[in-house]
Amino acid sequence: MKTACKVFIILSIVSGFILCLFASILLIPMFIDPEMTVPLLIMFIAYGAFGGLAVGFGFKALKLVNNAKRADDISLGWKVVILLLVNQIAGIILLCMKDADFDPQLAQPQPQQLPNADLERIANLKTLYDNGALSEEEFTQLKHKIIG
Repeated sequence: MKTACKVFIILSIVSGFILCLFASILLIPMFIDPEMTVPLLIMFIAYGAFGGLAVGFGFKALKLVNNAKRADDISLGWKVVILLLVNQIAGIILLCMKDADFDPQLAQPQPQQLPNADLERIANLKTLYDNGALSEEEFTQLKHKIIG
């Protein structure tokens, strides 16, 4: 999911550049027909602003996603900014991602660690079993009782 998020952010950056380029092209007819100056200027400002926001915040979003190791590494505020100003799909993906989506090793179940006290109790039981004080059946029952 991290890769999909980066792809949508990159698409937004590219489309933001294209939008800024389109906004610049809109200025050309202004010099030919002075009556079109105001509407073209408004369109230039709108397209330029939206394209610039997508590009600027897109690069920051890409850096945040690249450096993130866990879902909490990207704050909720930045996720909302990405949702609103960069790309809605990338923002939704980020809001839905869990730690395991950033680091696949977190998705694998970790072996259960016994507390030191339980390990010592099992070691004592093993000693009693080795000395003949416990039968194999008693040792196994007590061991399973400690492990749970």
